[in-house]
This record gives sequence, C-alpha cells and structure tokens, in this order.
Amino acid sequence: MTDRSDIAAVLDGVDKRFPKAASFSRLLKSWRREQLRVLDGASLAVHRGEIVALTGANGAGKSTIMRLFCGLLVPDAGVVRVFGLNPADEAVRRRLDIGVVLPNDRSFFWRLTLRRNLEFFGALQDLPPHEAALSAESCAKRVGVDAALDRPFRELSDGMKQRAAVARALLNRPRLLLVDEATRSLDAGGAERVRTLITELARYNGVAVLLASHNLDEVAALADRVLYLEDGRVRIDGLPAAVGSEILARLQAREAEATR
Repeated sequence: MTDRSDIAAVLDGVDKRFPKAASFSRLLKSWRREQLRVLDGASLAVHRGEIVALTGANGAGKSTIMRLFCGLLVPDAGVVRVFGLNPADEAVRRRLDIGVVLPNDRSFFWRLTLRRNLEFFGALQDLPPHEAALSAESCAKRVGVDAALDRPFRELSDGMKQRAAVARALLNRPRLLLVDEATRSLDAGGAERVRTLITELARYNGVAVLLASHNLDEVAALADRVLYLEDGRVRIDGLPAAVGSEILARLQAREAEATR
C-alpha cells in the first residue's frame, strides 16, 4: 500500500494539547494553566478499503484522532487531511462523506422516533426528503433496528441506540468510517452484525475504516492493521497476528504502572 492515491485519511506530525484541570489553590498561584500533550508528532495513514484499528491505554489519544479526522478538533501543529482536504473547514467537511460513531453520543432527539431522527440527520447531510426517508429505512435494516423505526428514541435500549448511531453514520454512504468502540453496549448477536457490516463496507464498497477499540479480540477479528498509541505517538504498526502479543504486554505494563 505505497500508492498515495489510495490514501483516505492521514495525520502527519500532529500535536494536540488540552488544558490540564487546575485546582483552586494552583489557580491562586498562577493564572497560567498547564497543557496536557495528548498527541506529540503523531503520524498515520488509512487507505481506501482498509480497516485500521487504534489501540492504547485510556488517554492515549484514540478519541482525539477520531475528532481530528471528523473536524471536531484542529491540530496545534502538523497536518490532518481526509481525501486530500482539511476536515476542519466546515465547507469542505460537508463534501467529504465521513461517517462517525462516537461513544456517549447525545445528539439524537429523544422525543422523536428513530425514523424522524434518521431522516433529520439525512437532511443535514443534504439528502433530499425522499432519499433521506429511503436511506433511513435501508440503514436501519442493515443494523437490525428497522422494527424500532417508529418508536421514540428514548424507549430504545442502550444496544439499540448504539446500532442507531451506526445506522446514522451510513446515511450518506461514507467513504471514510470513523468508529469509536463500535460494539460497546451490544449483545453478542448485535456485535457480530456490526462487525460483519464493517467488514462488508471495506471489502465490497472500498470504505476506509478507522476504529478505536480496547477489545483486542475484536481488533484481531476485524482489522487489517493495528496501531498502538503511547505517549502521543504510534509506537507499533503491524498485522494483528504479528503484533498482538506485544501490544497486550504493553497494555498490561501500563495498567500495572498506573496501579502502583
């Protein structure tokens, strides 16, 4: 995969910092807040038709990378590109065909039915009303929540809400799919359905998939390539079967260090 023309998303030398939480006593001493560097020269690429998994300890930067690619964050340094364009530019982002599934998503309207929610989000992505309605039906069926289309969103189980988030990510037929903890809250059947769908999107539709997961078994089953993040950079990049044991050892070491 050396042909740059098949690159869907790329980070090149990206830094990202966030303010550290400051206690009142520290604020009395200084108004200048310390910065927590989450990404430190991070670089990676995701190719069309490829499933790439991001792993790492909590706080390693997985969710930050997802938010950079979908334009919710901008880097402090370095370059972020999706299909050669800057996703932080709102006018550009609407043309990039990115599907996003983020954890703890609160953007659904709980009083509306699932159908009305999906049609609304389809309209936000510039789908005409008739097409938005058809896409809502089709995407709900693909993830197995079509029977709940006319139920208020608030009545859905956590697992159904998670599958609804996946359905929403598919409304615009994305070329890049960003999925943070894809199968969290799902039962075994629902998780397998979502994993199969992700695989089909990559294999048969050429969708580039970047997924963040703590589940190394899921990573091994789904990913073509796995990236391990530590101290703000990609430290391991390889086939799941080849690097899985090294990643597990590093995660266990980090966990042991955190509990000392």
